[in-house]
Amino acid sequence: MHDKYFCPDRSDRPVSSERDGVREIATPHHAGRVLRDGRPVVTEHALVDGFHATYYYMDARGLETASMDELRALLADAGVGWPDRLDGQQVHASHELKQDAQGRDILEVAVIRPPLD
Repeated sequence: MHDKYFCPDRSDRPVSSERDGVREIATPHHAGRVLRDGRPVVTEHALVDGFHATYYYMDARGLETASMDELRALLADAGVGWPDRLDGQQVHASHELKQDAQGRDILEVAVIRPPLD
């Protein structure tokens, strides 16, 4: 692993929560992907009120002002991709600056897919 970037510590991530009537059940996180600049990516999956969510977490250094298109291209280079639509429904992608369990700045890219019938 490249020493320039840290692997986000998501050990404080709840595996089940309910907030404002929204139920979320998450699977354990895992690392494994590395971006072309050597930045490790932690991936988490969750079921949020029937919607499948995939979250990608990475060290935020140098990406604080990146657009969603730039982040999507960076993840695509590491083999991560998603369609704009699935079964005729919009796939939503967003990003947000957060902190990991050690208080370090991380970037979350969230991809929300429509519920499966």
